[in-house]
Amino acid sequence: MTTEQRAELRGKTVLLYDGHCGLCNRVARFCAKRDPERKMRYVPLQSEVGKELLARYGETPESLESAAIFLNAMTRRERFFSHSDAVAWALRQLKAPWNWLGRMVRWTPRFIREAVYALVGRIRYATFGRYPVCPVPEGEIRSRFIGVMDAGCVQAAG
Repeated sequence: MTTEQRAELRGKTVLLYDGHCGLCNRVARFCAKRDPERKMRYVPLQSEVGKELLARYGETPESLESAAIFLNAMTRRERFFSHSDAVAWALRQLKAPWNWLGRMVRWTPRFIREAVYALVGRIRYATFGRYPVCPVPEGEIRSRFIGVMDAGCVQAAG
């Protein structure tokens, strides 16, 4: 991770997503467009930045196979969440009504939201497609996507 990337991520909410997944890319762009305060940064799991962030928690993109979120990234107050918790926290960062939806997701019993998350995870490539490379977002939101040009995003694994 470069010094510039560290500076860009420090203290922010960082959403890690599967850069090769059509659904995950749509969700990341959806969030970026509904984050007027620019609270979040978006990092593909497969990027060198994503791998470095995950390694701090003993995870890899392959072991996690999930969305993840860091609150207050790279600070002493950093918190790490994955799976449905990551979705709930990501939604809570957005403007209304999406932040309310995030609270409702968080209030849903864990076994229900994890079951829904797992089901979507099983069908996401078949339903929404798989990119051979991490797409680079266009326009104003591009500056909040970190690591999309890293080596891990250029070639899809498997």
